[in-house]
This record gives sequence, C-alpha cells and structure tokens, in this order.
Amino acid sequence: MLTARAIVDHPSKLFRHLQGDLDRVVTQCRSAEEPTAGCLVFCDAPEQLSLALEREAGIIVLGPSLAANFKPRDEGVCFLAVSHVRAGMGQLLGHFDGKAERFEQWGDHHPTAVLHPTAQIGARVRLGPCCVIGARAVIGDDCRIGAHTVVENDARVGAGSTLHP
Repeated sequence: MLTARAIVDHPSKLFRHLQGDLDRVVTQCRSAEEPTAGCLVFCDAPEQLSLALEREAGIIVLGPSLAANFKPRDEGVCFLAVSHVRAGMGQLLGHFDGKAERFEQWGDHHPTAVLHPTAQIGARVRLGPCCVIGARAVIGDDCRIGAHTVVENDARVGAGSTLHP
C-alpha cells in the first residue's frame, strides 16, 4: 500500500505533484500496457496515458515529455511527474508484490555482506546476503542493497535507492 503523498515525499525527491489527491492510496503497480482500476502506473507515451485513464488508474506517474505538456484534467486521478521513468520505477516497485520483504527478511546487515573499512553506510540501510561494498563507497540513508550486489570502489548510492541482485 502506498499513497501519492509518500511518493512525493520519498527521500529520492524524484517525484513532483501535478494534480489530484495526495492521499490517494494504491495497493498495486501495473504495467502501462495493462493498467487496472485504482493502480499505480508509469506512462511515458500518450497511448499509455490514454489507456491508464480509460481503465481508471489511481495514480499516474508521467515521464518527462508527458509531464512537460501536462494540462489539468477533470479525472479523479492523482498525477505525478518523474524526471526519469526507470529511476522512478526502481524507487517504488519495492513497495509492491512483497519486494520489500525480500530485502528485510535478513535484518539490517546479512552476516555474509562484505563492507570495506572505508565504506560509509547511511542509516537504515539493508545489506543482503553476499553483497560487497567497495572502498570509499558511500551508501545513502534508507537504501536496500540486494543479494550478490557489488557496489564498486568510490561509488555513491543516493538515499532511498534500491539495488537489485
């Protein structure tokens, strides 16, 4: 379950509110080709937006080109904008289909996670089995690093990021 307000307030600051009720709740995310009533859907083409509106999606996240041409509408949908659709998906998909639990089932840091002594790890970071954090890497607050993921030396991972295996 996710509200539009939680999306806009996400630590990544990727999302911007365009129109609609920020307290709108969604419980599932669907592809732009198969939206359902009340779902969250990302649209980066006009035909995807038309389909999402036709099927009464609850929250529609518009990619840069659609957001740039957005005009207020009468639909009861909450519209958000994102500067990069794939980055936005990466931030939000963990809230659906039990994905968050995959990162949380091991606790904060799995005992097989390898951290270089010079790596900086933010608050509330989840490190999965056999992940490797390299020298001088910086991991922001509220990140989730999946199993067998390698964060290279000197890499910077922004707050609220999810790195999948």
